[in-house]
Amino acid sequence: MRGAHTPVIMPDQPRHYFKELRLQQFRSIVALARRGTFSGAAAALKLTRASVWQQVRGLEQEMACTLVRTVGQRVELTAAGKKLV
Repeated sequence: MRGAHTPVIMPDQPRHYFKELRLQQFRSIVALARRGTFSGAAAALKLTRASVWQQVRGLEQEMACTLVRTVGQRVELTAAGKKLV
């Protein structure tokens, strides 16, 4: 029986694909914490704002908690987000 933290590996996806995805998610949340906006994080990572947003939302869904909240046009880390970063 698979444990709760065991990643699901699709037969056609190499294992490193999932490591790269998670690494990109962490890079996105760190850039967002440093820059304070999705646009700033996207520019720093050379990605689109939508891509950064998807990375952060994916990480939130995986961790089952809210990591960021928007305040006007700025983004702040929640307590959980601060612990992660």
